[in-house]
Amino acid sequence: MIRLPRSRWIGWLLIALLALSMSSNLYAESQQKPGAPTKSTLEKIAGLLEQSGESYTKVKENTWRIKFNGKALTDFNVLMGSTPEGTLVVFVIVAEKKNLKGNPPEMMYKLLKFDDDFDFVKIGLDDDDDLIVSANLTVRTLDLQEFKDVVNRVAAAADQVYATVRPFMTPHQ
Repeated sequence: MIRLPRSRWIGWLLIALLALSMSSNLYAESQQKPGAPTKSTLEKIAGLLEQSGESYTKVKENTWRIKFNGKALTDFNVLMGSTPEGTLVVFVIVAEKKNLKGNPPEMMYKLLKFDDDFDFVKIGLDDDDDLIVSANLTVRTLDLQEFKDVVNRVAAAADQVYATVRPFMTPHQ
């Protein structure tokens, strides 16, 4: 039998305990739903929403909504969702595809001009071909001021875009 000095024995014991604690953390993370955001990501977003002072609603585990009122686009929702990669997507559905009269070149030209004018938001079509305004943020480095700024920028841009595309929407809008 090999005898280790007491200090070495304690060192090996600490290494073994550290390895065990790390493996239990890895096991806990592996038990998350595939494709689900981490618990720390969700907690950080929830904390930012609380600190922001905005009145919000939790839609699902990783989705939230803040109601806004604009000049042109009244009573709309700024939606937020977290991705498994730790990205917060902030967006507004400005117009559903069914409410747009196709994609006339004049409207597309104006939207492209907006996309160049807006520094921190994107304008595009989602998977359902609905017109959206959005911004993507890395949750890991996100602070309260940037969070509030981006939510307000997305809301303001959505209001401006809606005012521009309203003539290209079906009359009941």
